[in-house]
Amino acid sequence: KVLWGLLLVEAWSNGDNRKALEYGERSLEIAHRPGLKEQMGFTLTNLVNVYWNLDETESARKANLQAREVWKEIGNVPMLADSYTMSQIVHIIAGEYESALQASEEGYRVSHSIGNTWNEIVAIANAGHVNLQMGHYGEAINHIQEAIQLANKAGLFPWLPYYLINAYINIGDLDKAEQIAGELLPIVESIVPVYRPIALSYIAQVKCLNGKVEQAGQVVSRIYQNSNLEALSVFVAHLVYLTDAYLQLALRKPEKALERTESLMKRLRRAGAHGYEAECLWLRGKALLAMEEIQRAQGSLIEARNVAARIGCRRMLWRILVELGNVAEISGRMVEAQTMRAEAREMVAYISDHCGSDEMRIAFLAMAEVR
Repeated sequence: KVLWGLLLVEAWSNGDNRKALEYGERSLEIAHRPGLKEQMGFTLTNLVNVYWNLDETESARKANLQAREVWKEIGNVPMLADSYTMSQIVHIIAGEYESALQASEEGYRVSHSIGNTWNEIVAIANAGHVNLQMGHYGEAINHIQEAIQLANKAGLFPWLPYYLINAYINIGDLDKAEQIAGELLPIVESIVPVYRPIALSYIAQVKCLNGKVEQAGQVVSRIYQNSNLEALSVFVAHLVYLTDAYLQLALRKPEKALERTESLMKRLRRAGAHGYEAECLWLRGKALLAMEEIQRAQGSLIEARNVAARIGCRRMLWRILVELGNVAEISGRMVEAQTMRAEAREMVAYISDHCGSDEMRIAFLAMAEVR
């Protein structure tokens, strides 16, 4: 138990995940003795976070599954609910969307049975995030709004609207995204520090898309000044790198955008974070295209397409196909360009059919990239 306490101190107070891992593994070794089953569950549960922060996604998955079996065996339902929340994140990082939705549904069921509002909200919000990736924009918005309403009633998660910023960015309603960003920015310092970079990243993205590049740059600088990205889990840190790449492209600095995406890809591959690879590779391709490195751009975009298709990320797939069509046209391969654009139109039609309302469908179809 002392070693478990030291794990918590190092992970949450000192930010030294290597030391936390050392203490946690020593605690776990002792906890395998008879009569220490509950302690084993607590140690495994907190090791999941340590593994995340060290980009060891598979180790996090294994520890999470072991903890879940412990909580089931001893009947600790509150901790079982926590284990489902953690498994949602593991599946999202790995790009396992159907498994993430199943974990969200089961996590919500278990949490609701004991009145655990915290984990209910997280399960609903994560389901919204996953539906967004899958191109089910209407369902995503419904889930996120439901989570926000529940959070407001419970006085929890004042930062949760950042999910809506991301949703409206992808739907193409930048006015709503900007409005929410404006409401969120003044309270960002009240956000739990580990989530602050996520909120600031989405705020910077919408400012960048609305042409407020200088303001976006100030927000990104604020993230770097107050965050140690290497100490943050890939679940959080990836968004900062992607946002910075968007900013560098808007500043017409593709070399810097390339640098950001290549640094991130190394980390994503090390972590097995397939859920974030498609967007990173797409941005890398756009940077290379801006640098007139056509062959390298095409290679990055083909890899992005393969990842997005494999994990079912329609949110990115249509954008990748559009860019591949542009590359083919530049290279004089007009038939291939037409094929890529036809495939992109199929993805756009699917998303349009799943926008959930005429208002959102109109906004999506009015996006410049969609037209």
